[in-house]
Amino acid sequence: MNACVRVRKLLSRYIDKEARDTDTAFIEAHVAGCPSCKKELRELSCVRELLLRKERRALPEGELARRMLRQISYEKSGREDFSMVGMGYLARRLIFLPAIAIALSAAFLILVPQQTNRYSWEEHVLSGDPTTTAMALGLILGTRV
Repeated sequence: MNACVRVRKLLSRYIDKEARDTDTAFIEAHVAGCPSCKKELRELSCVRELLLRKERRALPEGELARRMLRQISYEKSGREDFSMVGMGYLARRLIFLPAIAIALSAAFLILVPQQTNRYSWEEHVLSGDPTTTAMALGLILGTRV
C-alpha cells in the first residue's frame, strides 16, 4: 500500500489521538517529508478545531423523547404514511390529482366515439393549407376544422 494512502486513512485517528504508537510514529515520520500529507494534516486539524469551538446547543429536557413518542404514535395510528412524513398537509392531499387526471384522460379517449371522417397529418401536408392553432387541434382530434 502506498504510504500516502495509509497515512490519509490514519490521519483522523492521529488527530483525535486514537492512533496506536507505531502508527503515530509512522505518520509523523511520513508527514515530515511529504508536503501533500502535511497539508492534509493541517486542513483536518483546522476542521477539528472549528468543530471543537462550535457552540453546542442541547435540546430542552425531554424534547427528544417527546419527538420520538409523537412520531411513534403517528405511525401506530396510521394517520401518517411513512413515505409522506416530510410532505406538507396540502401536498399530501394533492398528490393523487395527477393519477386521477390520467385516469380521466384515458377514460375520455376510450369512451368518446372515434370520428368517421378522420383528417390525417399526411392529408394536411398534401393539401398545402397553412397550419394554425385551430388546424393543429383538428389534427389532434382527427377532424377537419
